Amino acid sequence: MTDKLPGKLTVEMLEAMTAKERENLWINARSNSSPEAAYLVTVIEFLGLPYSEDGGMRLNSPIALKMNDIITSPAGKKMCLEATEKGLPALAGVDGELNAALGVDYRAHNQATQTAGYLVGSLMISLGYRISGQRKMPDGCVAKTAAFWTKRP
Repeated sequence: MTDKLPGKLTVEMLEAMTAKERENLWINARSNSSPEAAYLVTVIEFLGLPYSEDGGMRLNSPIALKMNDIITSPAGKKMCLEATEKGLPALAGVDGELNAALGVDYRAHNQATQTAGYLVGSLMISLGYRISGQRKMPDGCVAKTAAFWTKRP
């Protein structure tokens, strides 16, 4: 990665921005199809700096969109179903993937873990499951509890 970014941006400037400023920049760059914009998105994600504010998360936020891509991917669906078959919350199947992809942006402070639970729930409902209660997540997971799912009769 070079220190020179599109326009007059530098890594130092990105580091000095607030999480909200980085989020706005990420959203704008992601909506642009240029190679420079794609590189900027990659750099923002690679730096591991938060690009979300504390508090609620919109479903169209960059983090929620990325979580949805992971959860609804063929691999994500498979991991959720395998976790369910093992008697774990479906979220346990993708928790590690979400943490690896989002780092500090996959935490409770910005409601990312709750949003992930909602997105997994939407997936499981679409696959013919119903919620059967809450269960503790396995050790090492970022989320602490999540819904458990059973197949609808």
